[in-house]
Amino acid sequence: MIEILHTYYSLAARLATGEAPGAFVVDIVERLDLKELESCYGGGGKQPYHPALLLALLFYGYATGVFSSSKLEQVTHDSVAFRFITGEPIRIMTPSPPSASVS
Repeated sequence: MIEILHTYYSLAARLATGEAPGAFVVDIVERLDLKELESCYGGGGKQPYHPALLLALLFYGYATGVFSSSKLEQVTHDSVAFRFITGEPIRIMTPSPPSASVS
């Protein structure tokens, strides 16, 4: 538990410095020993999300003021930083070239 609290405060400090959001959260979670948490995941049902992904979402959500599960779900669709954490493709909208008008 101490390790998780230390990680959370480290995350909040790095967020306050303006470091690129999302990437440092993944970096911190990758350093944690999650073997005990991973051992709780059993088979059956739908494929579960990896514990590291869920923990990274919680850390980043709490550090940025997103606390409810429904808001976390929403920002995974809307926020580039949250999409980075989940590994979802980031869509960049580029304007279509103007079509040539035929006279």
